[in-house]
Order: sequence, then C-alpha cells, then structure tokens
Amino acid sequence: MKRNYWYIGISEWLKNKLSGTETIIVRARNKAGQFIKDNPKTKKNEAYAKKTVKRKAKPKKKTTKKKTTKKK
Repeated sequence: MKRNYWYIGISEWLKNKLSGTETIIVRARNKAGQFIKDNPKTKKNEAYAKKTVKRKAKPKKKTTKKKTTKKK
C-alpha cells in the first residue's frame, strides 16, 4: 500500500491549509510542452493533472498616519 497523507486521514484541504500550498487543476503536458489528449478507453481523465503550488501571500494594507494640526 502506498503511504501518503490520505493514509493518515488528512484531507487535501487541511494539508493545503497547514503547508501553505494550493492544489490547482491544469492541462497536462508532455516533455515537448504540448497538451496531452484524453484516452476515451480509460475512466481517468489524462488531459488534466493536479499541481500543488505555493499560495501567494496577501499584500498588507498600508496605513497612513493621521495628520494633526497644531493649535495656536
């Protein structure tokens, strides 16, 4: 049996949340960079593949200091 994160019962969502990654589905490509077509004889769709990428950090909002006027 192949051991992976499913083996210990961690869902893909939780794995992505804890590791700071995101799983996206992209078109599969061969070594030459061309798209791979789907084989209709199989149940699995070979035209698409799951890819795990690092999640981009959200940009922080810049806070501006409140201007104060001096009283005379």
